Amino acid sequence: MLVFSAPHAIAINLKTLQGGVDLDKMGDTNYLMGLFDSNLNLVFVMLPFLGGLICLFVAVKFIHKLPLLKLTTTRATIDWKRIMFSFVLWGVVSSLFILVDYGISPEEYMFNFQLDKFLILFVIAVILVPIQTSFEEYIFRGYLMQGIV
Repeated sequence: MLVFSAPHAIAINLKTLQGGVDLDKMGDTNYLMGLFDSNLNLVFVMLPFLGGLICLFVAVKFIHKLPLLKLTTTRATIDWKRIMFSFVLWGVVSSLFILVDYGISPEEYMFNFQLDKFLILFVIAVILVPIQTSFEEYIFRGYLMQGIV
């Protein structure tokens, strides 16, 4: 994961060399996150999860010599119906919470659609967010829980 954190550190160092960084504020996370575009920050934050997922898969496959399916289920195959049911259920619950919140306080919402930024965010979200969530689920529920149980 450390290797996949290097691009963020390199970008901060390059920006520092260009004089675009106040060194007195380097300890402030909010300041560091404001150095780059929010989409680029999201990529920098999500990249270590990609490294972690790759390392986890390599460890399970080559060190433990187990099929990757063992991280997902103890069954012979993945039950896609259960996965889709959970996905739809969580989507409906999340949507209801958002609609209720909008109904209670619509003044808290602002329409701010910028197609170019949205498309970039969409690509990042579709690729990197599943990697991040998969890594967390596989490491905690798939890998570590096997050692506990």
